[in-house]
Amino acid sequence: MGELNEMLLTVCEKYSPAICCEKEVYKILMTYKNKRAEVIWPSKLREVFFDFWDSEERIFSDSVEFYSKDEPITNMPIYIGNVLTNFFEHQTRLQQSGGWLKIEELLFEKDGRWQTVF
Repeated sequence: MGELNEMLLTVCEKYSPAICCEKEVYKILMTYKNKRAEVIWPSKLREVFFDFWDSEERIFSDSVEFYSKDEPITNMPIYIGNVLTNFFEHQTRLQQSGGWLKIEELLFEKDGRWQTVF
């Protein structure tokens, strides 16, 4: 687990990470400008839980599960770093779509296009 811990700190270092690991569950708190993110990763489950704040308001929560057992677990810190860069480094907005079943997404703007932070 030491290698994963170091990888997480490296990909998140720009965002002043506070990281702890208890019983193979990582919890990372980061702040950048007026945004904040919390990532919880129970490493054995291959699922990552994200909470995003703008100022003091939690604006979005979601989780991502990786089904491929063939994918190395060391890819997870890289993915987490990409999601955080999308959130922290760009303008973001929430978008709802769908009819009676509403789907809410957190989007970021890059090169004039809006796309999901994930």
